[in-house]
Amino acid sequence: MNSGKTLATAQLTLSLRRAGYRVAALKGTGTGAFGDYNEYADAGAHWVADFTDARMLTTYREPLARVKDGIKRLLSHAAVQGCQIAVMEIADGLFQRETGQLVADPWLRQRMSGLVVACGDAVAAAGGVAQLARHGLRPDALTGMPGRSRLFATAAAMPASAAARRRAGYVSLRFVGDMMAFRNWMGWACPS
Repeated sequence: MNSGKTLATAQLTLSLRRAGYRVAALKGTGTGAFGDYNEYADAGAHWVADFTDARMLTTYREPLARVKDGIKRLLSHAAVQGCQIAVMEIADGLFQRETGQLVADPWLRQRMSGLVVACGDAVAAAGGVAQLARHGLRPDALTGMPGRSRLFATAAAMPASAAARRRAGYVSLRFVGDMMAFRNWMGWACPS
């Protein structure tokens, strides 16, 4: 729940805006929380919306078709607003019914160009990466509390071959992409 999804969404929005893009910051699932909306707006998103703008107070226990229709609306409205990129938070964990259904649905994968996973600890990171792999997804980056752990940061920075030789005592994860670029936009949350 409090793994850093909103912060990651806001910081990615801010970074993309600074890079010159018109960015929509969206919350596709969850329960209405005006703080998330405000955090996206404070990050400088050109357009901010959540599932309440798609006529749902919560996506909890909503049929997948209705959740997908809400996401389609949000993305359509973002395009009408002239946004070039949409950064969307999907809430409440991979084992929450609606989130699990979305992740398993090829419809969502066809609309994604990147995936950042926020997790509360290293075990959640390993479990999340494994669960996503079952659906053919691989995160481009992990964020959240594990980034504050020196052991996790050391393991993440290691080449896969070195991590394989030193597996005892921690979970090793291989990050896709440039970890230094990721560290720059979330630098305050990662050890130096």
